[in-house]
Amino acid sequence: MVIKPADVKARFAALESVEDAHLQALIEDTRPFFDIHRWGSFYPRAACSLVAHFWVMQQKFDKGETSSIHAVTHRKAGEVELSYAVPSALEAQDAWLSATAYGQQFLSLRQQVSIGAMVI
Repeated sequence: MVIKPADVKARFAALESVEDAHLQALIEDTRPFFDIHRWGSFYPRAACSLVAHFWVMQQKFDKGETSSIHAVTHRKAGEVELSYAVPSALEAQDAWLSATAYGQQFLSLRQQVSIGAMVI
């Protein structure tokens, strides 16, 4: 099962006005991130979340918002000063995904898939 633009719009109303062709391009961009068989029933939700994350990040980029996505650890008003957290190597791989709620949802689902089913 491969998701379609209608699937993304059904899950995320914020993307309802996005052209299908644009969503389809973003869907194509997500394909390298998934082994659909491994993701199983998590795939549709995770793929839609990743598409939404890509869309939000593209919107920010198109508006010129290209600043760091790391957490701010220090601010200073006089003579402007700003410091960012330096993520560990493992965190750095996923920092770009943590920049949106959609990306965070994808990360949560990815963790569940990598852990596998838990039997109690």
